[in-house]
This record gives sequence, structure tokens and C-alpha cells, in this order.
Amino acid sequence: MNNGFSHTKISWKNGEFIFGFNNIPPKNGNYLSLKTEKYIVKDFKYYIENFWNDFFVIFQDSSSFTYFDGWEKNTCVQKIEEKVNGFYPFMMNKERITSSKILLIPAMEDFFYVYDIKKKLLQKVE
Repeated sequence: MNNGFSHTKISWKNGEFIFGFNNIPPKNGNYLSLKTEKYIVKDFKYYIENFWNDFFVIFQDSSSFTYFDGWEKNTCVQKIEEKVNGFYPFMMNKERITSSKILLIPAMEDFFYVYDIKKKLLQKVE
């Protein structure tokens, strides 16, 4: 994925998936020089990338995900209690006032989750 200076790259190396994310703007307009932060997993069920391409979540299985935006201090694994069904399990969005929370909205459910990036806290809202 390529969104200006923000690039997401998924690769396979030595039996592991490597999610790379470049979140550092280029100096002097050099868009070819990437400094990429990485997150490595052995296997995953699916990942969901935000429409604006400044973060994504990786679901290792149906009940846990990892938030990743390229900053190690924000990377965290979270558990979800309910099993969420559906081909595309969540719609996501980041609130834009403080950019410290994301919404995970399950398809065809009457609840959603709010994840606080800085506090690493997941809350269910019914």
C-alpha cells in the first residue's frame, strides 16, 4: 500500500510474516528512501488496514488483534471476548480530534469497540 510517504509492506521471510510500515515523512522530497518499522508474526488470520493508511490491526486468531502504527510504544495485543462472524469482520476508523482512539465496528452487530491507543484499553459499547 502506498499513501504518499506512508507505505505498508507485507513480506514472508524465514517462516514469518513481516509487516513493515513507514510513518516518517521524507526529507528533501525523497520518497524513495524509506525508514520502516516492523512487526513480525508467525501466522495470522487476517489484517485490516485503515482507509487513510496510517495504522492497521492484525488478527492472529478470531479473538485477539495487534494494533500497529509503526511506533513501538503504541503496539499492543488485545483480546476480544465475542467471536465476530462475517467475511469482513470489522470496519475501522480513527477519531480525528486527538487521534488516540480507534473504532472497531463489527458487521451486522449491535455493538462496537473503542480502543484507546495510548492507554492500550479496549472497551465494548452496546
